[in-house]
Amino acid sequence: MELTDITPLSGRTFNELSGGERQRTVLASALAQDPEILLLDEPTSHLDLKHQIQFYDILENLNRERQMTIVSVTHDINLAARYAQRVIALRDGHIVADGSPDNVLTPQHLYDVFEITAAVFKRPDDRGNYIVPTA
Repeated sequence: MELTDITPLSGRTFNELSGGERQRTVLASALAQDPEILLLDEPTSHLDLKHQIQFYDILENLNRERQMTIVSVTHDINLAARYAQRVIALRDGHIVADGSPDNVLTPQHLYDVFEITAAVFKRPDDRGNYIVPTA
């Protein structure tokens, strides 16, 4: 509960929690089972920015410290660029690109997947890139 910052919620029922609080509670429940693999589908969709970062920091630590395999489906390409070790970009159920975030999250692949033009910049902390749509 401490790992996912839900200890203050312990006196409330699941139905009383916000969407973001529910997401963090579900993660804590999954972690209590000590899994080797986590499969996540849009795990931060209802979280504010602070908790999105906290959530993916937790996943990053689990991967590094426990060697846990984590597969996360997300439409947030900036979170993927920052945290993923491998990105598989899909369009209409077909793989457009597969590889490191630097090799997959390129202007051309972003156009191929999302039909947008985008600029890709290095993060100042050197932890991947960030993507800014330009049109």
